[in-house]
Amino acid sequence: MTGSPARPGDRTLRVGIVLTVVGLVFTLVAMVPLVVPSVRLPGAFWFLAMLTGVGLLVVLAGLLRAARARGRAVTAAVETVAAPEIPQR
Repeated sequence: MTGSPARPGDRTLRVGIVLTVVGLVFTLVAMVPLVVPSVRLPGAFWFLAMLTGVGLLVVLAGLLRAARARGRAVTAAVETVAAPEIPQR
């Protein structure tokens, strides 16, 4: 990996993306019996296909966490900048 520091939400996003991809693969596998009727799959594949939705929720949570952290960083940066003093008459 590069030398960039890990930001809040990065790991959550990665986990969510992996869950989504795994769920999509299971969704495709679960659809095979609909195309090829001779193939029989256990019902567990339908439940594993639900990982797609779980992964998307985890991705959204990671995006929300990253956005809030970035907003806090911007707010802190703005507060540290000294406001120019207005001369009084």
